[in-house]
Amino acid sequence: MPTQVLVSISDEVRYFLNSQPAALRKVYRHRDSIDLDDLCKMVEDHNERVNHDKRISFVLADVMKNCKVVARLNNDEEMLSKLTPLERMRAEAAERKYQRSIGADLKGASRLNFVAAAHRREGVSTVAEEVKGVSENISTALHFIMAFLGSFAFGYYFIKIFREYMDPTYRYLFGGFCCVLTLFVEALLFIVRDQKADLIAKNARMKARERARAEAAEMRRYKEKLEEETRKAESEPDELEDVPAVTAIEDSKAVEEVEDDEGSTLRKRPVVVTDKSSAVEAED
Repeated sequence: MPTQVLVSISDEVRYFLNSQPAALRKVYRHRDSIDLDDLCKMVEDHNERVNHDKRISFVLADVMKNCKVVARLNNDEEMLSKLTPLERMRAEAAERKYQRSIGADLKGASRLNFVAAAHRREGVSTVAEEVKGVSENISTALHFIMAFLGSFAFGYYFIKIFREYMDPTYRYLFGGFCCVLTLFVEALLFIVRDQKADLIAKNARMKARERARAEAAEMRRYKEKLEEETRKAESEPDELEDVPAVTAIEDSKAVEEVEDDEGSTLRKRPVVVTDKSSAVEAED
C-alpha cells in the first residue's frame, strides 16, 4: 500500500532491536519510531535466522504489544510515477482479491487510491464513472422532457378550465408559452448547477493539492530525518557486541524466561555458557 505507517518504539521493540546485528542497532538507536513493514520484515528475518527456535525467536504480537501509531505517510505521487497502466490493473486486481479474502463487501468497495488518482490524472474514465455519467445524463434528459410536458399541460388546461369560451388555439399558444418559460428557468438552473459543481471541484482540487504538498513535505522531512539519524548512528561506536543468531545452548538453565513489570512475554537474550561458574552466575 502506498501509505507508510510509523509506530512508536516501545520497550519491547527496543529489546528486540538490541538482539539484532550491530549495524541495525546503530540505525535505530536514536529513533523513536519505526516503519511497520520494516519491523515485520525484521521479525520474520530474525526468526528465519534462528530456524524458528522457540527459545530465541520472537512473536510479532509480543514485540508490538505497547506500540502506537504515530504517523501515516502517504506516498501516492511516488507510487504513481513508478506504476505503468498494466501494473495499476494488477494492483487493483490484487486489492480486490485481498478484499474478498477478508470477506469484504465489494459492491460498494472503492478502488485503490493511487489507481483512481492515476485514472483521474491521465483522464482515463473507469467503467463505474462512465455508467454514473450516462445515468446522470439520462436522468437530466428525462427531467427536461417531463418539465416541458408538465408546463404545456399546465398552460393548456389552465386556459381550458378558467377560459372555456376562448378559442382552443389559445390553449396551445399558452401551453407553448409555458414551455418556453420553463426552458429559460431550466437553463438558468442548469447554469447555476454547473457553476456550483465547478466551484466544488475547484475547491476539492485545491484541497487535494494542499494535502499532497503537506504529505510530500512530511515525507521529505521524514526521509531527511532518517538520513541524518543514519549518519549519526554510523559515526558512533556500538555499545553492544553482536550476538550470534543461533547459540549452542546445552544447559537449559542458561536461558532465562521472565516477564517484565508490564506483563510482557518477551524473553531475555540468551546467555552463552562458557563454564560451570558462568552457568551458576546466570542461574543466580
